Amino acid sequence: MDRPSNMLPHLIDIGAAGPVHMLPTSRRVPRAIAHQKMEAHWLGPPMYNPASLSPFQVAMNLIRFDQEGEPFFTKEFLREMQAQLARPLQSGERYTSIGVDGTPVEFEPAFGQVSNHMEFQYVNGPVRLVYVPWNILITQACSESSLNPASYCRVLPMHVKQYLYPGTGEIMQLPPINPEIILDLLEEAINDWETSNAWTTVKETLIAVRSRHTIDNLVAFSCGSIFGEFAAGIQHAMLLLIMNLFGVGGGDGLCEELLACSVQDPNYKEWDKETLMALDMKVVDDPQGFLDVEDESIVFTCASDVPVKEIVLEIARPAIIIWEDITRINS
Repeated sequence: MDRPSNMLPHLIDIGAAGPVHMLPTSRRVPRAIAHQKMEAHWLGPPMYNPASLSPFQVAMNLIRFDQEGEPFFTKEFLREMQAQLARPLQSGERYTSIGVDGTPVEFEPAFGQVSNHMEFQYVNGPVRLVYVPWNILITQACSESSLNPASYCRVLPMHVKQYLYPGTGEIMQLPPINPEIILDLLEEAINDWETSNAWTTVKETLIAVRSRHTIDNLVAFSCGSIFGEFAAGIQHAMLLLIMNLFGVGGGDGLCEELLACSVQDPNYKEWDKETLMALDMKVVDDPQGFLDVEDESIVFTCASDVPVKEIVLEIARPAIIIWEDITRINS
């Protein structure tokens, strides 16, 4: 099957992916998904609604809530958000999130609503969770125009914007990729990575700590769609090598049983999922990856658009965290 070489660059050039963070790779590939905000409704006392306060008051409240030291990203909270996404809403129902102050905020969905972005149109699609990093939360609080009933919320339900073909109004879909092509890309990435000096260094470090920790699973976030993104191939190749290294009887050769691995990325396409599941990786939907993290886990995340480390470190103390801060350009 031919690779759709003309489709992805076209989507990037026209800005159909919305605002994205770019990696310094050979091709400009979006790492983020464009989302449409929902109308938020404050359920607490009106006098405490951040939309009615000054930026100084909201910022100071956020700092006070943070200094109180109560964890916000708990598994209980994430399971509640997961249950809301899994249950179809009845007419008139809303999603509910909790702010860092403990006040519930309702979000009103608008499924099927069409909106414009430049000269293109989107339709409000499925609902996903958007996580707000702490620095963004504080930055937005300092701008009066950004204050709204959800200014204390670090987890926001939002619609995924789905691009519509001009003229037909049909939702744009990338043509399917033969999974064999994905496997070929992964095999090439594994060969390149396994023989690299970088993996030699990483492997020595992991072997040195392997005897000091009980490792039950590997959880990876935001590794990207494998086709068309070189960095994604390398990251998934590294996951496979780690699964073998920490598997039963793992070492320099093939292990008897691979280490259990969960991978979470909303950018995964169907061909990515099919390929990864064939390689014994469990593809999970958000927020299941965070729920899979335990003290006996290895967590892998590189240049995620989600504050993975902020979330994970409030949930557990993983035995190993592997991450890299890649400088973002054109953001």
